[in-house]
Amino acid sequence: MSSTKQKPETDPRQTNSSSAEQAQGDDANESIVGNRFLFFQAMPSWLTSFVIHVLLIVLLALLTFALPREEVVSLRTGEAIENTNTLNDMLDSFDMTDMLLENTEFDEVSETEFIEKFDEVEVADVFEDSFAVSDILSESLASSETATVGDLGAVAPHVGGRSASAKAKMLRERGGTAGSENAVALALEWLARHQLKDGSWNFDHRIGDGEGDRRSPHPGTGTPAKYGATAIALLPFLGAGHTHLEGEYAEVVRKGVEFLKTNKNRGKHGLSFSENAGTMYSHGLASLVLTELYAMTRDSSLSTDAQAVIDFIVASQDPVGGGWRYNFQQAGDTSVVGWQVMALKSADMGGLKVPSDTIRGVHRFLDSVSSGSGSMYGYTDPTNEGQIRPGMTAVGLLCQMYLGWTRDNGSLQAGIGHLNRIGPRIGDWKPDMQLSEQDKYGFRADMYYNYYATMVMSQYGGPEWKKWNEEMREFLIATQAQRGQSRGSWWFNNADDLGTRIGGRLYCTAMAAMTLEVYYRYLPLYDTKKTQASEFPLD
Repeated sequence: MSSTKQKPETDPRQTNSSSAEQAQGDDANESIVGNRFLFFQAMPSWLTSFVIHVLLIVLLALLTFALPREEVVSLRTGEAIENTNTLNDMLDSFDMTDMLLENTEFDEVSETEFIEKFDEVEVADVFEDSFAVSDILSESLASSETATVGDLGAVAPHVGGRSASAKAKMLRERGGTAGSENAVALALEWLARHQLKDGSWNFDHRIGDGEGDRRSPHPGTGTPAKYGATAIALLPFLGAGHTHLEGEYAEVVRKGVEFLKTNKNRGKHGLSFSENAGTMYSHGLASLVLTELYAMTRDSSLSTDAQAVIDFIVASQDPVGGGWRYNFQQAGDTSVVGWQVMALKSADMGGLKVPSDTIRGVHRFLDSVSSGSGSMYGYTDPTNEGQIRPGMTAVGLLCQMYLGWTRDNGSLQAGIGHLNRIGPRIGDWKPDMQLSEQDKYGFRADMYYNYYATMVMSQYGGPEWKKWNEEMREFLIATQAQRGQSRGSWWFNNADDLGTRIGGRLYCTAMAAMTLEVYYRYLPLYDTKKTQASEFPLD
């Protein structure tokens, strides 16, 4: 959280100042009041109302005191912080979104026009110069020593970019296009068509005769991993802003989540989705679904299960090495660790409990598999110098960013250099290629690496991201199936990517769609004007 400055107490002797000084102070006050009056006259009415409502919310937050404390951890810093649900419970008793919009006067403009008008107003400067709202908010949070980001509203900030208005703005600012959004829309259509009647998906997408179009080629071999298949199919819907409560695919999401909730294995260690063929991969993916959905909606019916899957991750951690692998408390590997850390991050940002010892264990594991001063990562052991493992390095760097590495961290910068030199792993594709539908299946794209590396590069930003994004985005748009039964899906002939072999077309489609959602799926981790971690880090 941001640090706050201690304001000096007023000296009682100052009450005996001269009448001349008082008069001078009165003149200054009149000037300030006059300036603020002119400020409100110049502001649009809708922004005036917005500022007033924000101040009311801040005042409500200031009323909270003597809150109970429970030790949790912020994954941004890796340090233990204090947390409470009391403030969250109070704010959840009313809809703050409706409160902000109620009686606010908007002109009849389109969503895009509204965003452009809003961008023209330097809202942050107005707050800082006129009312210091950011200082008041920081002081209130620091004084309570209990509030987390998840306590500030009905939706955790890290997933705030998924709303329609925010998506339009972030697409424009972070490199998305109409073509990339159209590709995501087609992918969601294909995924929805392959949902089974019980709400699940299968990596062999041909299963389910009579339940829609199931004649696309290239199924996966991981048929028993129904939780893993269901979870990875749901994540692109959540990434695009659809939940079980709202959105075009609300019913698809609801059925999928109900399948997860009604087919659960609850024990003394929490709620487990570990399964044959999917192992802890399935659990990490299902945990990410439940924690993201809870962070997006704050639906109380999800809170128990969302916390329970995190409890199982905590219990399953290798107590010695600090990682995760296929089985309970097995010595870890970087690939499985990545999905668990993503779920832990989403849980932390959603206000769920993540023990500090668990995060210390993650630090311990990452240190044990790193080389090159932390710029490269191996699978279960460090890589040899110069023998970079691209996929593991991308996972390791993303985990370190989640755990608090700042943008100016030397190891992160060296890691970005490695990924930048490798570039997207997309085979021999070139932008000027004319591809038939059959040609699109021949590229040896590594979507596991591409997904994680795209997350890392997009969060790091700068010219490295611009170059990476243009190549990765255009490759996925060009290679998406556009005809017949496979329209909207992807499949790549890469035997080195185990996910492709096990997950088949369903896996490739979900990973490609999430890669194209990178512009808005998570809010930026770093403030582009600074080199410190953002106040609103990813899940």
